[in-house]
Parts: sequence; structure tokens; C-alpha cells
Amino acid sequence: MKRGKTDAADAEAISEKVTRKTMRFVQIKSAEQQAAAMVLKARGLLVRQQTQAINALRAHLSELCIVAGIGTAKIAGLIEIVRDETDARLPKAARLALSALADQIEALKEQVDKIEREIIAEAKRDEDMRRLATIPGVGAITAATIKALVSDPGGFKSGRHFAAWLGLTPNPIPAEAKSGWEEYRRWAIRSFALCWCSVQLLFCDTRGATSKRPNG
Repeated sequence: MKRGKTDAADAEAISEKVTRKTMRFVQIKSAEQQAAAMVLKARGLLVRQQTQAINALRAHLSELCIVAGIGTAKIAGLIEIVRDETDARLPKAARLALSALADQIEALKEQVDKIEREIIAEAKRDEDMRRLATIPGVGAITAATIKALVSDPGGFKSGRHFAAWLGLTPNPIPAEAKSGWEEYRRWAIRSFALCWCSVQLLFCDTRGATSKRPNG
């Protein structure tokens, strides 16, 4: 094993790897694809921040024996309790702190909804995303993600390769272990195999020449 990271060592490694037949090359993304990916990544960040704020609000209120059902839709009831000045269950200091969390949750929800509305509107305008959305289980967000991140589906040999690239590995648990995850895994791989086939058709130029890509 060669040690030390230098420009010369990197260049040597790149030169060696490009000669291997199993290398998968990444196509350069256009500015439009990068912009679409930024929208999706910004949405993901806002959703994570919203989840963190919701979990914090739930945890703090549970210490005062105030709980709500599972799901973000139930948070509205907790926010009403926080803003109800007549509710004696919340001390003044707690209400001050939790009101800030409630304001943050609502602001984040508004920003997430704004981005999602734009993604859905773009998915309705874009022909490629409309075709992707016809796949069972694929909505506007997934279609936009595929369009932005999968620039060359011909780089995948099969639907299983595409599923593995998405994080669905062939054998996440031992074969003898039977669980609900195993059934879900098989369904997911079949679904993404169908999705991969649709993506292959998506990137074919049906209006004239067809892109020439290796089949594997």
C-alpha cells in the first residue's frame, strides 16, 4: 500500500484506475442539474432542521407530562399549548423557551412547503419528470432527484446496480434471517429495477437519434 497523499500519487492512481474495465465514470453535470440538486439539498437540510426542532419540543414538553401523537401533524396541538397563556402546566420560563422553538418549526415548515410547491410545479412542467412520476411509488421529489443526480443511466449495468447505488445492497442481512426488512428489500429492489428501466427509456432520444451507451 502506498502511503502519503500528493498530487503525483493522485495522478498515478488515476492513470492506473482509468485502464480498468470495471471503472465507472461520472458524467459532468450541467449548471441546471447542479442548481436542481441545490434545491433538493436545501430542502433536505430544512427538513432535518424541522425534525430536530420538533423532537426538541416534544422532549421538553414530555418532561412536563405533555405529549402528543406520532407525526408532524400532531405538533400543531403542542404549539397551541405553548402559546396558551392560560395553560398553567407550563412555567413562564418554559413557555418563553418553547415559543422560540414553535416559531422556528412554523418558519421551517413554511420554507419547506415553498420549495416543495416549486418542485411539484417543475415536475408538472418537465416532460421527463412527468414520465418518471408514472412509475409506482415515484412522486415529484423522487423524480426531481433522479433527473438532477442521474445524468447518465447507461453507467449502470442493471437495475440491481442502480438500486445498490441508491443504497439498497443485495444482502443486508443473513439469508436465514426472515424479517419484514427482507420482504421490503425485495420489493424495493424490484421497484428500483423498474425505475432503472424507465430511466433508461427516459434518457433515450425518442425524437430522433438515440444516445449510444455501452450495455455493460
